[in-house]
Amino acid sequence: MPRFVFRLAPVLRHRERIEEEKKQLLAAAQRKLFDAEAERQRLRDRREELAVELVAGHRKIDGETLRMTYAHLDFLAREITAADWRVAAAGQAVDLARQILIRATKDRKVLERLRERQREAHKREQERLEHRDLDEANSRRHARLSREGVTP
Repeated sequence: MPRFVFRLAPVLRHRERIEEEKKQLLAAAQRKLFDAEAERQRLRDRREELAVELVAGHRKIDGETLRMTYAHLDFLAREITAADWRVAAAGQAVDLARQILIRATKDRKVLERLRERQREAHKREQERLEHRDLDEANSRRHARLSREGVTP
């Protein structure tokens, strides 16, 4: 019985490689998103700490330090806004990478379904040929027994 050979196997391997590359791109985008979120949280935590220190020691702090502290709070607020934009951009990059991966996965699965259909068709054809060979062998046996006068 001849072995099943999928003629599009090189294309399937290529699509598997493409899918793997897209998985790696998605992972990189997710790492960037995680890093951007961590940086934003670090800035928020620092602003909160500074605000608590400012409220707790407001009466004890001199005017110049107060002015600088409020300026730094404004700076942190602007940095947090910029970090929000970076997180949003990284989130969009993750969504885009996910969509690209889904497309690559669908392309691979189409070929895998085709391979399975062809494998099943090959199997059915082999079974048909085996059945035909058995029928021919039985027919020859029956004809031989009939010529010899033996009733089966």
